[in-house]
Amino acid sequence: MAAAGLFCLAVAEVAVAVSGAVAARMSWAEALDLFVVTNSVIGLSFPVCGVLLAWHRPRNPIGWLLLAAGIGYATTAALAPLIEVGVRDGWPTPLLRALTTVARWSWPWSIGLCLPVVLQLFPDGRPVFRRLLWATVLTAPLFALEMGTEPGPLVGDSPAT
Repeated sequence: MAAAGLFCLAVAEVAVAVSGAVAARMSWAEALDLFVVTNSVIGLSFPVCGVLLAWHRPRNPIGWLLLAAGIGYATTAALAPLIEVGVRDGWPTPLLRALTTVARWSWPWSIGLCLPVVLQLFPDGRPVFRRLLWATVLTAPLFALEMGTEPGPLVGDSPAT
């Protein structure tokens, strides 16, 4: 049930991304530039694979990691258009900052932790090189910190984190 719930969360976030892009009146080029399109595709494709693995092999961490990676990308895809709408409609700055912070901090965990660990655990869920796995787990927060604290707005005139 947890796998299905996480999959539904990713699908819902991608639906928010698509409807948010329409509500923000984003052109295709703007949606591409803000990574809404690519993050939505990634945010849907990883969970499709992850839910199948987690459903049939719940003890194998690869499926759960793919679900987590997809949710990270889908979260960013969903929030970018919402921030765009918020800037246009004059939402409160603290809310826009909070949305920007979540958007900035969600995808780095996917690419810095989940995907490298998936590759290291493939195919049976057991690491071949334990030290490499530990190095990945220990350095992933540094990557997330670097990407999450990057100065500047995420979208147009949105406030920085």
